[in-house]
Amino acid sequence: MEEMLKRLNIVTAKCREDMHESDEQGLKIFVFGDHLDNAFGDNPSTNCEEFTICIERPYGNLEYFNLATLIALARKAELHDQVTVRGPHSSAMFSADEVINIVTKAFQKEG
Repeated sequence: MEEMLKRLNIVTAKCREDMHESDEQGLKIFVFGDHLDNAFGDNPSTNCEEFTICIERPYGNLEYFNLATLIALARKAELHDQVTVRGPHSSAMFSADEVINIVTKAFQKEG
């Protein structure tokens, strides 16, 4: 997971730490796959259609990340008890587990 974290930091280096408005830094995100698992890695060509996030930087630099592994990485991070999500007109508090559940449900709807 350390290698994944390094790649993730490199591909998102010019973005804000909270990833707000990352599209203004030229990042494009694509999602491939039809189920949540991480048995076969990050490469969408060989991971048996597990959910994979592709982050494309300007000039065609691509990185692939298995969604289940990203969730595992987030779960292992030393997160505070609450995460504040701010919108343009409001904010809400969520536990780390609630954030993981929201993300997981969003990708399950895609399938």
